[in-house]
Amino acid sequence: MWGSDWSATGHKLDKFEVNATRSLTRDIGLFAGYTYRGDSPWDPYDQQAAIFRLIPGKLARVFDAPGYIQSLDIHGDAAWAVRGKVRADQTGSDYFAVHSADGGATWAETSAIAYPSIGQILAVGEHEAWVLGVDVLARTVDGGKTWTPIAAPGDRNSIEERLKLESNTVVLLLGQGVKATPDGGKSWIELEADGAQVYDLVGNLMVTKRGADIRFGALAIPAGTVEWGATLHDEKATPFQLRGPAPAHLAFLALDDGTGIGHGAFLYETKNAGKTFSRTKIPCRANAGAIDLSADGGGFAVDVHGRVLAPKR
Repeated sequence: MWGSDWSATGHKLDKFEVNATRSLTRDIGLFAGYTYRGDSPWDPYDQQAAIFRLIPGKLARVFDAPGYIQSLDIHGDAAWAVRGKVRADQTGSDYFAVHSADGGATWAETSAIAYPSIGQILAVGEHEAWVLGVDVLARTVDGGKTWTPIAAPGDRNSIEERLKLESNTVVLLLGQGVKATPDGGKSWIELEADGAQVYDLVGNLMVTKRGADIRFGALAIPAGTVEWGATLHDEKATPFQLRGPAPAHLAFLALDDGTGIGHGAFLYETKNAGKTFSRTKIPCRANAGAIDLSADGGGFAVDVHGRVLAPKR
């Protein structure tokens, strides 16, 4: 469905470091990160936050400001991003919310986000978004004007945790389980994952890894139970994105712990409920923000030269 042959689309992002890619459909994508003018992409004072939007036949920059885009997410027509800017004294970054109400075509900065560390933003709707960082979990319901801290069991860590939105429920994927809140953080349902690390959740299907075993499970949030399905033995693969129209037809993206920077990501796909998996190497940058699969069988990726890749149709 997502194809075994990914190639260049003819579009290129020059002097661009990608932190987030979103494939809305086979034909529309968003790429967020920063551009730079000099020879080194690592000079924080030469970074210009950038969001690019790809539509058929056209790649255009739709956001430009000092700093970098740390994270981007979209739900329906509501898109949210976090812009970071390194302070002059290099004591950290200041963060700002960036919002789009038209699917990423136009963007506007809404407010500063007064927290010292933000790693991820979750788009919930036109007026609501959540942010996750080190010891930070906060929510806005007024379009980014104000941010309210949210209490959830345990300590927050955006390196090991992720926010997801499934069926109007905000889900926190963490070390060895899932926390879900259907009421904006007032209460939380906690579910264990049999000692496995949870990497992604789509609908009620999740992908986990314990030791060398990548496992798929059907999650029943109200009941707090997991029905385990297929298992794939792969010592090196670390999953980061799950897609699938049905439990019998699943795909997930993974990084290979043994490849190193610049060696791409890997697409695993099964069409027989996990009895067998195909494995395709995607020649993109070796980070989770450089590639995204769309629900309609498409996807976009960015390689080390800034070229935009997509699966052949």
